[in-house]
Amino acid sequence: MARCAHEQCRTWRVALWLRRGLTFDGEWFCSPGCLADATARRLEALRPPVIARVPTMPPVRLGTTLVASRSITAETLERALGGQASSGLRLGAQLLAMGAVDEPTITHALARQSGVGFLTSVNPTSVRKPVANLSRTVVHALGVVPLELERDGTLRIAVGAPLPRMAIAALQSGTGLRVRPYLVSDAVLRALLEAYGTDAAPARPSGVGRLSAAQAARRIADAALAGRAVSWQHTWGPGFAWVRLDGASGPEDLIVAPSVTEQTWQVALTQR
Repeated sequence: MARCAHEQCRTWRVALWLRRGLTFDGEWFCSPGCLADATARRLEALRPPVIARVPTMPPVRLGTTLVASRSITAETLERALGGQASSGLRLGAQLLAMGAVDEPTITHALARQSGVGFLTSVNPTSVRKPVANLSRTVVHALGVVPLELERDGTLRIAVGAPLPRMAIAALQSGTGLRVRPYLVSDAVLRALLEAYGTDAAPARPSGVGRLSAAQAARRIADAALAGRAVSWQHTWGPGFAWVRLDGASGPEDLIVAPSVTEQTWQVALTQR
């Protein structure tokens, strides 16, 4: 004899011989309403982890890297630094605006700073179909673009500078894959983000773009009732929680972020 998993519900399973209730995430609920309410409470209780800052060696500055590789002279660097005061551009963008270097040189130098590989160009049509079942909205939320899933289970991704370490960690945690980042220029990353997943027609309309925790929980309850979802888990991205619904019909995603105006958690529904 089981009792409804909603802590404020006193319904016992034996009392529902005419109604089946539903099981989700290993727990039995007497109704979709109880599941939705209990899930909303879980969503509202999500809090980002406290990340301890670990002292590290200061990174080598971009200007120093370019001078050391003889891509620019010390005099050119001084002029670029002076120009930044009025332009407000990052150093790489300032040097590009001055015509002092080309974009591949900047990308290479930034990759050397970060200790990762780099790509000078990627054909945007290669990412029009989703890679590794990652939805377009999740990719846009993370700000990184999956390029290819290799046979050994390594996911190659395109990233911009500075290296988005928290987004990479979220991708590894959310997918269980090894992630290998490759630095690309801002222009290449924008083109890839724009093209990613555009050939994939969603199996179900996503409805509104942003939902409250209660609305998202209702969607989860509906997915459980329809047999599309049997459990959910979450991992943390930069400023949001990535919630994944798992089921036989394929995964569905929720991007959960704090609302600045309402000081509550808001949820954006996405689908693969």
